[in-house]
Amino acid sequence: LVINSDKLLNIAPAKALTVNGTFTNNAGNNGFVLQSDATGTATFLDTGTANTAVAATVQQYLPSVRDWYMSSPVTGATAPAGNTYYKYVENANNGATWSPISSGSTFDVMTGYTVKPSGATTFAFSGALNTGAQSISSLTSTATAKTGYNLVGNPYPSYVHWMSATKTNLSTTIWYR
Repeated sequence: LVINSDKLLNIAPAKALTVNGTFTNNAGNNGFVLQSDATGTATFLDTGTANTAVAATVQQYLPSVRDWYMSSPVTGATAPAGNTYYKYVENANNGATWSPISSGSTFDVMTGYTVKPSGATTFAFSGALNTGAQSISSLTSTATAKTGYNLVGNPYPSYVHWMSATKTNLSTTIWYR
């Protein structure tokens, strides 16, 4: 699949694109958009030869004012302005804490964040899609309170099959929202 620089490929909310071969996007972030709205979120699954620098914009619709968990499906995404973000730091000051992240800060791959939008909001993450095996090495288990609790995010523009994920040194429990 090739998107030329003068073309656009928008995947509608709740729809999926699976590529079994190579995928090249010559149109940049705005040439390939995974859309999201109240009906669902588009997903992308690359089962072929991954082009690690496939540029895209991945939307995430959040319908209401409440705390939401999120992570970035692209490398180098920044926290959109107008919201407050937090990441969970298990071993901060020898006790668990939520550390604020300012707008414009870069989201770390696989790090989970919380955000409380002021109303129904569609976030747009632009950059190179995260593909292939991803891992996180900054997990800790040293706090005196809530030892070993970490907020890990899905790094992909698709769902994760938890039973297929490698869980070395992790308990068998997962909580998701």
